[in-house]
Amino acid sequence: MITIAMFVALAVPSVADAQRAVRAELKDPDSAKFRGVKLEKGDDGKPYAYCGWVNAKNGYGGYTGENYFIYNFKKGKVAIVPPELASPALCK
Repeated sequence: MITIAMFVALAVPSVADAQRAVRAELKDPDSAKFRGVKLEKGDDGKPYAYCGWVNAKNGYGGYTGENYFIYNFKKGKVAIVPPELASPALCK
């Protein structure tokens, strides 16, 4: 028998949830364009995060170029990293 607590622990947020979390960190959330969003799994095989690329407008109204992001839903944290600091290995 699965209890509600077990179901919540097993639930993985959707891509839309991940995009919403990333948008919350942007100056112009409505301008966000996402690419390559994928679910990441830990060494234990359990999903813990979404990663991908986002391009959005800055405070001057221009697009900044794609930045790598990771949304760790286990910790409720978003990190947005400039491309020059991102490694292709970050989002396997």
